[in-house]
Amino acid sequence: MLRLPSLIFFILCMNALMAGLLHGWVYDVLDLYVYEQKELLYSQALTDSRNTLGKAAPEDWNTISDELGIKYTTNSMIYALDAKDLPSKVLELISDPIAANGMVDPFTPDIYYPLGDEYVFVLGPVILSTWHLYIIEWATFLASLIGSSFVLVIYYLIFQKHIGHIGNELGALRPKEEALAQPIEQHKRLRMEDIFELLKQVKHEHDELEQRNQTHIQSQRDLLHGVAHEFRSPMARMQFALEMIAGSEASEQTRLIGKLNHGIEELDDLVKELLSYSRIQHLDHQLQLESVAVSQMIQESIDKVASFYPQVNFQYDATLGSSIKVDERLVQRALANILRNAGRFSKTLCQVTVRQTDEQLTINIDDDGDGIPPGKRERIFEPFTRLDPSRSRDSGGSGLGLAIVQSILEQHKGSIKVDDSDLGGACFSLKLPLRG
Repeated sequence: MLRLPSLIFFILCMNALMAGLLHGWVYDVLDLYVYEQKELLYSQALTDSRNTLGKAAPEDWNTISDELGIKYTTNSMIYALDAKDLPSKVLELISDPIAANGMVDPFTPDIYYPLGDEYVFVLGPVILSTWHLYIIEWATFLASLIGSSFVLVIYYLIFQKHIGHIGNELGALRPKEEALAQPIEQHKRLRMEDIFELLKQVKHEHDELEQRNQTHIQSQRDLLHGVAHEFRSPMARMQFALEMIAGSEASEQTRLIGKLNHGIEELDDLVKELLSYSRIQHLDHQLQLESVAVSQMIQESIDKVASFYPQVNFQYDATLGSSIKVDERLVQRALANILRNAGRFSKTLCQVTVRQTDEQLTINIDDDGDGIPPGKRERIFEPFTRLDPSRSRDSGGSGLGLAIVQSILEQHKGSIKVDDSDLGGACFSLKLPLRG
């Protein structure tokens, strides 16, 4: 793309080229034509002077002189050869025998025609019309205009080409959904306002992406810190068991080996949950969406969990006959994680209710446990977050269950939040958009 100094340079070069062409061809031809026209004019004036005054009587000279002056639109006068009005140089020219039939002074230009030995007729200066000067001026102006316009047109075409490329590249940087909804047509001539608007959008999206990246980096740091902390407890127990095995009796060795196996199982479960959490976070658009009956999906999730918590009554009215388009495997896992969390902290009752609008499906899971303090409700969805010592690893779980739930809901463009329950404990609300 040409910058302003380059554009000015090219305009000057084009004007210089046009001026060279004018001087090298047009002006030379015009000068030759004007010179020939001057020669014809001088010859005609001299011939008219000779034909009219040479045949006229002296008493008619003044009248003829005035007529010739009017005809050639200039001064005309008959002077005596000894008159003081004629310069000595002119008198010398007239006295030359060559000037007997008249002459043209190329420097004045005046027409001199001797009338005998005592008088001379002077007509002039005889000037050709200056129309050619106007032609030169207008030709120069038009040449400059044409040269500048040519450069500007080329610059404009190149500018529009770059504008189109910039617009397409900026449009490609927008989110895929927006780019598909508002495609940039190749034939559309973008204005600078359009480019500025696209730049503002790209900057806004870049800022959002930068913020998401920073949040993601921080979450990964927190996750690594949590993983290190979660590994530390089973690893310490395993190390202690290994140190005790060597000097223990057979029965004690069996118990310690059991602790080792239990620690290995804990680590294995933790690694599986970490891999699962990582895969869900990076699913992007790889969800296996299918139409699923809501009541059946919820009932199957309850059936998977209820047997682990016999003291808890899981209530659900499976009368809702609608369906929703989701990844059934992932959503069932999210429901199971929430139900398992509710079963772990409920006293006697866990209740599942469903509400549906034209836009979304809401699944509420209430328990009659101790609930969650308002100031700590956002933190429970962070990996390895436990609000108090009672919610420790000894109560079961890897500390990733609710984080996995939130990731699954976000992949489905849904959300989850926790509030107070009418049963006295916590109420988890899962919201899923209804897909067409």
